[in-house]
Amino acid sequence: LIIYFLLVALVPTITLSLFFSQNTIRNIKSSNIDTRTRTISQISDNVDKQAEWVETITNQIYLDTEIVQVLRRPPEDANRYDLQFQQTIEEISSQYQYTPVSQYLRAIIIEGMNGAELRFGPDSSMISLEQVKTSSWYMEGLESVYSYWGGGTGNYSAYSVVKRVVPIFVHLADPVTGKQLGHMLLFMNPTLFSD
Repeated sequence: LIIYFLLVALVPTITLSLFFSQNTIRNIKSSNIDTRTRTISQISDNVDKQAEWVETITNQIYLDTEIVQVLRRPPEDANRYDLQFQQTIEEISSQYQYTPVSQYLRAIIIEGMNGAELRFGPDSSMISLEQVKTSSWYMEGLESVYSYWGGGTGNYSAYSVVKRVVPIFVHLADPVTGKQLGHMLLFMNPTLFSD
């Protein structure tokens, strides 16, 4: 009688419990995979959106006529601080200041083939170009066609509150003639991609 009771009561109960527990585990795994996939997709979309904003800033600066005029100057006038030079600095400031990624931009350095040098951003005046030019990302940027995003690296400004930056190298060409005018270096706070 006890054996019959065990067979009638416990075997179906154990069988059903095992079936439902396996089914539940499968459903939970499927739900976790779906949630993780959506999270990864959302993170990827956010990173893409931030990268697009950075590209928008570089394109705005790249196509700015004031900057092109400074980079077209003859070498003897390249760093002459005049009204045009001042307006160019103000133009860079106004373009970058009100964008969603402006809080992450640590420095913009534009170096012209004519010797002109334009700097903007909280860390820009404390960055040594000689040190930057020895880095591997800078060398790879020189060899790139348009732009190159370096990996996270130590900040070249020793006195900055931000210890690591993501460097971006962008070639600057004359929009009319296509002649190489120089290049632009952007140094972004890595939290751009984690916020």
